Amino acid sequence: MSEMSPELLEQMRVLAEEYIQPHGGTLDACLGSGGSAAVFKWRRGDAVLALKVYDPTFFDEEDGPAERQRIELQAALIGHECPQLVGIESVEFAFGTCFMCMQFVPGKELSKCLAEVPRDKIWSLIGQLSDALIFLDKRNLVHRDIKPHNIMVSEDFSTLTLIDLGVVRETNTAGDYAGTDHGRRRPFIATAQYSSPEYLFRLVEPSPDFWRGLTFYQVGGVLHDLIMRRALFQDEVSSANRYIVAMAVLRKTPALNPDDIVETSLRALAARCLTKDLSQRLKLVTWADFRPNSTSAADRLQQRLQKLSVAYAGPAEIELEKNRLRMTRQQCVSQLLTETRSQVKEQFEEVYCERVSNDVPDSAGLLTIRVPQVGIFVDISIQVNWPEDPTPLQGLVTVHAFARTETTVAAFHAPKNTICALDAESMDLSLPIFNLRDFIANAVLNALDIGDSGQLNEHGCSLTF
Repeated sequence: MSEMSPELLEQMRVLAEEYIQPHGGTLDACLGSGGSAAVFKWRRGDAVLALKVYDPTFFDEEDGPAERQRIELQAALIGHECPQLVGIESVEFAFGTCFMCMQFVPGKELSKCLAEVPRDKIWSLIGQLSDALIFLDKRNLVHRDIKPHNIMVSEDFSTLTLIDLGVVRETNTAGDYAGTDHGRRRPFIATAQYSSPEYLFRLVEPSPDFWRGLTFYQVGGVLHDLIMRRALFQDEVSSANRYIVAMAVLRKTPALNPDDIVETSLRALAARCLTKDLSQRLKLVTWADFRPNSTSAADRLQQRLQKLSVAYAGPAEIELEKNRLRMTRQQCVSQLLTETRSQVKEQFEEVYCERVSNDVPDSAGLLTIRVPQVGIFVDISIQVNWPEDPTPLQGLVTVHAFARTETTVAAFHAPKNTICALDAESMDLSLPIFNLRDFIANAVLNALDIGDSGQLNEHGCSLTF
């Protein structure tokens, strides 16, 4: 629904008609409007463009200087060569306002076609979105308003374009903290829905890391919507109560229900991006995470084990029992180890998960995986790093893998890797277990590869992966 009144929208059309007169062409339908501007389709010869017209009174209000600065930043992108970012043709101040001529992007607005996006297109679309954001990041710019409403996809869902640079800002300058709400002009709910907690509640001073953390969170919101085929915090937004929405952003962990079609790695990435704590989010997510292997390690391990055993039974789907009662950290780690062992045994029947230990109370454990067909063992050390403050019940799960034969003390090892956050209060272990299972699968795959090469033997091996 347009936020601009019909009367004001008609004024914007009159201004647009005056502006295009010396340039030629015809003005078509309004493509959309917001609190400060309207965008019209402009046919000029064989070209189809999008013409953004700003409300002149906007520049007279307290947000005027900040808006002019954002327009200058957009003007600096004229002629850019990033195909995933909307192109800017020209920026001109005239008739007491600003006119921005942009690329017309055909296709569908992502927010209106979430249910239509094929599951096998999600990785490609998220990768293209990250290309646009990396392009901005390298130029010390941040979009700040990444959401399905600002993403256009082609009719066949093969290409994606990020649009609406209206609140872009530099990442290495102070001030102008509020951002996507355009001061008093934009509704709080539409802004808050895809805002990270630290951004919405002004919890951290702006910095390049702060803005990158916001970007990761907003990409996680888009990924959530693609996976769940519904908007992030949709129920809360439907209430039209700003406080309910704000509390959901601060406290509620979005659901990412298991789906046989959507890869585990996609759900795990969305969960890491939507981590509430900024410092943890920056540890758990990097730009490289948006360019994964087309096949998960768990899937590749299953294919490998099929070749080792004639009688292979497909993995049985097991349903995790979620205990929402407040539990101690020690209970949480113990449950994580037990459930991970159960799922590894259930999914990969040709391997043996021989023991689980909790030798270091409250924080660590060990799983030993044995592949009897080739006599290889993989020890998985699991460490949960809890914060010093005893109040927060969220810790970071770090894993470390060692491979050996029955007679080898130590063969090769993987570097320590922080893979996810663990919340002992909610006890929702689904995604931490998914991440652990994928790490374990990857470690076993590497052990099998080195075993095939003959380098994993009784004398040990110094190779790492």
